[in-house]
Amino acid sequence: MTEMPKPEPSAASRNEPDASSRPRVSRLETIKPRVQPGPRLPQVGPAISEAKIVHRVHIKSDDDQTIAKHATIRDRIQRNQKSLSSILASSVFHAFVLLCLLWLATQWKQATQLAPGVLAEFTDASDVQQLDVDPVQPVNVEIPQPDVSPLENTSVDLATEADTMADSETPSVVPAEVPTETPSTNDATLSTAKMTAIPAGGGLQGRDADSRAALAAKRGGSAASEAAVERALEWIVRHQFEDGGWRLQFHDGPCNGRCDDEGLMESPNAATSLALLSLMGAGYTSESGPYQKEVAAGINFLLGRMRSTSYGGSFREGEKGMYAQGMATMALSEAFAMTKRSDLAGSVVDAVEYIQKAQHGRGGWRYEAGYPGDMLVTGWQLLALKSAQRAGFKVDDEVLRKVDRFVDSLEVSRAGRYRYGPERSGGEPASSAVGMLMKMYLGQRRDHPDLREGTLGLSDQGYSTGNIYYNYYATLVLHHRRGRYWKKWNPEMRDFLIDQQVRTGHEAGSWHFEDALGTGRQGGRLYSTAMAAMTLEVYYRFLPLYGYEPFEDTQEVSTE
Repeated sequence: MTEMPKPEPSAASRNEPDASSRPRVSRLETIKPRVQPGPRLPQVGPAISEAKIVHRVHIKSDDDQTIAKHATIRDRIQRNQKSLSSILASSVFHAFVLLCLLWLATQWKQATQLAPGVLAEFTDASDVQQLDVDPVQPVNVEIPQPDVSPLENTSVDLATEADTMADSETPSVVPAEVPTETPSTNDATLSTAKMTAIPAGGGLQGRDADSRAALAAKRGGSAASEAAVERALEWIVRHQFEDGGWRLQFHDGPCNGRCDDEGLMESPNAATSLALLSLMGAGYTSESGPYQKEVAAGINFLLGRMRSTSYGGSFREGEKGMYAQGMATMALSEAFAMTKRSDLAGSVVDAVEYIQKAQHGRGGWRYEAGYPGDMLVTGWQLLALKSAQRAGFKVDDEVLRKVDRFVDSLEVSRAGRYRYGPERSGGEPASSAVGMLMKMYLGQRRDHPDLREGTLGLSDQGYSTGNIYYNYYATLVLHHRRGRYWKKWNPEMRDFLIDQQVRTGHEAGSWHFEDALGTGRQGGRLYSTAMAAMTLEVYYRFLPLYGYEPFEDTQEVSTE
């Protein structure tokens, strides 16, 4: 991740005070005092679900029995004509109102129909198990300490698995006319986006304890991989600071220098977000699981770190601040989706607003707000926006369309290969994996030739022994698409990570990887551990975008 050269300072800027003596603020944002937003919950579903109108008509009887006895039919009709007319008019009016309300309810339901894949409500674990009809037969798996997973009793015979989840594939994104007005993101409302090509799936329902066990056992996980996840999360929790946050540079924290390979960057927001994402990826939230206090403290730490600016709620910090913005927005969005905590809604809305306003005109994001984008920073922003959207928050359609055009502009060939940025000529592995994942989230069909060729390339190339960033994104791409390439990739990637995890000493449960680009050195052991843990959580962390049904493309022939 090579940062683009910064513009030469103007003469006026050279006369300003030294940058070290004043806070560093993006040239496109203005900091203003933080005002804690009040809780703003998303509107879930239409306001009118059913209309019932009951009209009771009371006709007074004639008290004069003599008149009633001798009155003719004509007399009675004439005497009650006014009352009958009123009743008839009232009945016609109320019938018309009832028809109008029923029509409005129908139109409201159509207008608020979410694009496939955007959750209108939070389903429980039973929904996942109903879709996945192949029953799981639990058996006991004996694993000696310290390799015990809390999910050790969920192993099944993977050879007899029959994937039957329905295919929810959707058409590719159709370019839409640019709107004259940009929708506001100030209200935490459900999206009624016109981009109906968002693939279904990708939800968080698999993180429920029962669903997690079943999915890990059925979709390629193992007792050993789940034990590795638990060891990693225990290491992460042991390195949380007293203020609730985490640090990439952790020598002066609880670790007290007992772990090597801390990061070169100091980014508490990014470090805390990565830790929370890995914990919540296993289903552990501030309201469930063994680390409720730790997760709650981490979330509160992030909430306290947000700065109110003219762009919205900012988590930017350090030289590569937009990474922290995307990660923090994603973490808070997932926390809201999993707990429905009302106090998180306003912060998510503000963080989404900042991301959208910080987008460059060509559709990407870079380290600073408004700078020309690169593939890796843009990937985190898109995943953050999609997480917010799936949690029920509105995301501007045009922002997503611009991202789609930006990703297309970095495609090297029609084979799923993408450049890091406009200044690069080749298709780097990590950039290609991120580009493919973004295209999937933006609506690319599962059988699209570019995706087919791209996943073939990932499968043939195999996992990296040093680049956990590439491994994480490639695993997500192949997991979402499924098929024979995933079956080849998964056991190799899974077993490599299990073997590389530290098992002894204070570093037990952690990983540290170094790649040629220096990402591993910059992020250090906390970054590597969180990324590796999320890679092993792939079986349940996000449900596959295209479903679980068998997918064997006859054209998918390995070039090996």
